[in-house]
Amino acid sequence: MIEEFYTENFDRLVIQLSRRAGSIQNAEDIVQEAFTRALTYKDAYNPNLNQFSTWFNGILRRCLYDFKRVELKQGMAILEEEPLVEETVDLDGYEQKFAAEIEKHIEQKANVAHKNVLYLYFIRGYPRRDIVKITDESIKNIEIITYRFKQEMRERYGDSRAEAAR
Repeated sequence: MIEEFYTENFDRLVIQLSRRAGSIQNAEDIVQEAFTRALTYKDAYNPNLNQFSTWFNGILRRCLYDFKRVELKQGMAILEEEPLVEETVDLDGYEQKFAAEIEKHIEQKANVAHKNVLYLYFIRGYPRRDIVKITDESIKNIEIITYRFKQEMRERYGDSRAEAAR
């Protein structure tokens, strides 16, 4: 079952994960690790409880979190990655300009932990609960950081443009 799932889904999973992983190579490593863990813990899968894909997605998500945590702790800051053009959402000119302005303001922050939280939330689109797992920041701290940044953007650009940020 795992081998068949691997053959049918490996490429699709790598493509889906590449944006969040930062590159195709990172995504391949993460997906490969997830399949290795699935093989290791295959006895834990119960087809009566859920579908295989649901069970596997939990493993894959955990592998991504582990990868991001190691990446941050080893000093390979997410902020240093260049976004891949082919992986970005199509934005109109106004949205592109505003997204670039938001990213510029994030880059100007002195606190690296705050930069990482803001980048994950506003640029990468991670939900706060995922940012907690990746950065080890508390949910309350993430809420404060994102709220203050939104306030800064409202003061600078007015409510309508700040709301476009989230």
